[in-house]
Amino acid sequence: MAKARSKVTVTIGWADALEAVCDIVDDTPHFGEEFSLENAERLEKAAGAIRKALGSKNAVTEALEGFVECINSTGGVTLKHDPLCGRCYVPVADKEWPDLGDAYDKACSALGCAMIVDLWG
Repeated sequence: MAKARSKVTVTIGWADALEAVCDIVDDTPHFGEEFSLENAERLEKAAGAIRKALGSKNAVTEALEGFVECINSTGGVTLKHDPLCGRCYVPVADKEWPDLGDAYDKACSALGCAMIVDLWG
């Protein structure tokens, strides 16, 4: 049986919160047995910590969002035919920078947001 934790706070990270939930599940009686109020309170605190951790942004997400907002505010990207990369995305604001267009594509994909593509740029 896993070691039970006596206290779970909402300031723990998501990995610790998940571990706490696993500990509680390990301590939970089998079907038909009584579920203790202590375990119910621990589970609620751990669930709150998980909700908070999943709802909070980390520095990487904020950086990606800032980068995407920057490219979007300057018109997004457009397609360019380049001898080195073939057909690639380039920022509307700097059509000589295909690496930035590629990074924008990857950032949008990671964030699950649509790219702004100017087909006439």
